[in-house]
Amino acid sequence: MLITGWSMTAYEALVLGVPVIAINPRSIFNYKNRYPDDSVPVAASLSELNGLYSDICSPNHLNQFVDERNKFLIWNNTYADNRSAYRVAQIIKKTLNES
Repeated sequence: MLITGWSMTAYEALVLGVPVIAINPRSIFNYKNRYPDDSVPVAASLSELNGLYSDICSPNHLNQFVDERNKFLIWNNTYADNRSAYRVAQIIKKTLNES
């Protein structure tokens, strides 16, 4: 699990399947622009952070996390199928064949 503000590390964690909680004390930032849908829950206080942590650690959270992660990946033009290297190889092959 990663607890952070807004960072590229949060995106990397999501891609790798690591649950992320963003902290936003006093609700200073609008994280909805950076973390779309509900892919990253945002805590504005210590009590909210404790609640989100408990929720994420619950056994029922895993399926919801996977669904939200997949939405996040699609929003970022990434895929959850672990075939990115294959797609890149196909693009390279096609490009080489056209030249």
